[in-house]
This record gives sequence, C-alpha cells and structure tokens, in this order.
Amino acid sequence: MITTFSVRGPGGDFLKPDVTEPGLHILAGTTPTPESPLEGPPGNLYLSIAGTSMSSPHVAGAAALLFALHPTWTPGQVKTALETTAKTSITKQDGATPADGFDKGGGRIDLSRAGDTAPTPDESAENFAASAADPLNRIDLNLPSANATTMPGVITAKRTFTNVTGKSLTYTATGTTVSGASILVVPPLFTVTPGKTQTVQIARRRPGGTPPGRCPRRSAVQIAHKVGALGLQFLDRALDDVADADDADEAAVLDDRDVPEPVHGHGLA
Repeated sequence: MITTFSVRGPGGDFLKPDVTEPGLHILAGTTPTPESPLEGPPGNLYLSIAGTSMSSPHVAGAAALLFALHPTWTPGQVKTALETTAKTSITKQDGATPADGFDKGGGRIDLSRAGDTAPTPDESAENFAASAADPLNRIDLNLPSANATTMPGVITAKRTFTNVTGKSLTYTATGTTVSGASILVVPPLFTVTPGKTQTVQIARRRPGGTPPGRCPRRSAVQIAHKVGALGLQFLDRALDDVADADDADEAAVLDDRDVPEPVHGHGLA
C-alpha cells in the first residue's frame, strides 16, 4: 500500500517515481543526541522512522546487489532491471484502489526476478542531454517508461532491447490499456541473439470521441519469455473519467504495414 506522504508523479516530462520500496515504520539507526524534538527523544540508538530517507536505502542496496551480480551492467541497465521486474500488485492509501504508475512507478522491487533480466533497455547521458533541446522526441529515449503530457490522437514510441545473456531468446510483446483505447506492439514476436539488439514500435491511440489531451492513464507493454517477463509503463495525465475505466483491452497486433505514422505532441517524454 502506498502511504499518504509518498510523493506522486509525474516528474516534469518523465514518469516518476521509478519504483517504490518500504518507507513506513522502518527500524533505523539514529543519533542519541538529537538537535530537536522532531528527531525523537534523546538516548536512543534506533527509532521507527518514516519517509523517503527510509525507502531510498532499500533501492540503493538492491542496485548494489545487481551490480555485484552483473558488474558490467550500466546504471541504466540496473535501473531498467529493477523497474521492469517489480511487483505491481500495490494499492493506493485506501488499501483497495489499485495504485497507478504515478503512485508506484514500475512497482515494488523484486530482487528474486531483477537479477535474471535478459533484455535490458539502456540510455546514454549524451542522449539525455540532447533531449533537453528536443522535447517532441523525448518519448523515444530508451527508458522502461514514458509519460505523455499531450495526447494528439496517436503516439508512437520505440524501445530497443539488448540481450545480455549468452543464448538466443525469443520474446512475445503484448500491450494492455483501458477500454476504448488501443496499444499496438510491432513486432509481436522476436528473437534476439547474444549481445544483439531488437527495436520494437509501440503505438497508442486514445479512446474514440475523446478530445486531445483526454487519454487513458494506464497502459502497459509486456515483453515476455518463458522464464519471465518485463513490464514497461506508458502513462499520461488523463482526466479521471477516462483514467479510472475498469475494463482493459488487450492490444490487437498489427503487421508493419498497419503501424500508424509517428505523431508527436508537444512536451512528450
């Protein structure tokens, strides 16, 4: 369950948070000589503490374990592995409503799966820097998520996966979104040999009859293999009457001739 004080996204043109970890009632070390009553009573070496400062060490420790397991991975690959294999069965603070990507990002880190990630999207610092001057194409940064600030009707994004294992792997790609909208992934089936890459195109269409800007909040792409799956998050700032639709439609899979031409709206990321 997401706590009431957890900061919600998005963060500017990007989807935030990336992941979530425990941050409430964490038994943590503290100073026995606090400077103010806000830091707890004096004389204690441990306190039950809440906040981002409690959640972030869980993430840092998880990343350190992944680097130990895969010392040649880049920070971007580690981030992708943590985010795309995270547990998504999280609720909002009422304990019943499913949390969306603006609450939890990719979800709660699951180290039992993160270390076995095979295809890993990655992005360079140079491309991040260049994207500052190219907001219309920021949605194509090779990240495990995207935040569409404007929905012109159809938006396409591409993501490139690198096979970091020593064997060829075959994946299926599917998408889900809210009723009335569509999300299409091409190619729907691909094989990646060791060390090679595969680029997929992801097209999202807003529900028919909705004006520009009113589009589904929750869309997801799953890149699945028999030993596991990656989950990519694609979200937007939709209005609640569209965002809270209960029904999910699985995307129809189109061949290359049916992929809509890319349409980029202002401020996409």
